[in-house]
Amino acid sequence: MEGKWKSFVLKMIDIDTDIPRVLDHMRRNFYRDEPLSKLAGFDDDLADDFDVSVEKVIREGISFIAVHEETNKVCK
Repeated sequence: MEGKWKSFVLKMIDIDTDIPRVLDHMRRNFYRDEPLSKLAGFDDDLADDFDVSVEKVIREGISFIAVHEETNKVCK
């Protein structure tokens, strides 16, 4: 469900505008900590592979993001 909670706006990911910032957020906050990254050794090529997988999931289903209302940044 979309809506506001505290200082966050919860909304469906807009495929045209939100995917680049979601992928940037995933690179900065999640990819390095993935077990596969730790086993394989994290590098930009692995991050690119993760981006392809994440984008595919976003495009095939309903995905939501939390955006900080004041900064318009995707939140953890």
